[in-house]
Amino acid sequence: GEIYIPVQALCRFAGTSIGFEGGTPEDVLYYSGSRLRLEIYGKDEYVSANGRYFYAPGGAVEIDGRLCLPADTAARIFSCRAQVDREAAWILTPRSWR
Repeated sequence: GEIYIPVQALCRFAGTSIGFEGGTPEDVLYYSGSRLRLEIYGKDEYVSANGRYFYAPGGAVEIDGRLCLPADTAARIFSCRAQVDREAAWILTPRSWR
């Protein structure tokens, strides 16, 4: 199965406070802050981050009331890679981020 990461966690990872601009699951959902603008297009399998489009297999999904993206997609948004096993996912960041 796919490993998912909550959008809220991605926003915290970006180091910015994010304001949700509304929408329904069938609409475009916007999360924007000073360093990240994330657009999620309903059930579409693409998301936009700061104007760049990323493939999200299966699209965004709601898990326990939180909107989530596949771990691989989340990592690509930040030009990183994801390491995934059966129980967890890690986003591996460049040393310059630490």
